[in-house]
Amino acid sequence: MTTMHYSSTIQYESRMIPGVTFTLWRLSFGKRLELLRRVHSLAGKQEFCTASQTVESQYEAAILEKAMQQIYLECTLVQVEGLLIDGEPASTDILLQRGPENLVGEIIGTIHRHMGLSAEEQKN
Repeated sequence: MTTMHYSSTIQYESRMIPGVTFTLWRLSFGKRLELLRRVHSLAGKQEFCTASQTVESQYEAAILEKAMQQIYLECTLVQVEGLLIDGEPASTDILLQRGPENLVGEIIGTIHRHMGLSAEEQKN
């Protein structure tokens, strides 16, 4: 009888920054549930603010979207390899605070594809 070996992580090569790889947790039932619980209330508020036409609401919607992206990264990013930020290894916190925004965007896009979210669901 053969035994299946399952890895709970998956590694990607960055297309934005050659030589950089990032590793994400595979979305198990529990991990997906945790992620959805954490973004649920923010998503409703963000949708409401996006629908409003006031400048204040549009800023609030942008803040909420970034907060949800931060949650996606915190829940799924295991590590980034091949990148030092100000001489330090690129942890999730350092990447969010001081890392290249194009890499953060690439990782978030990969997370959305990994989750199977449509473009409309990604907005919410």
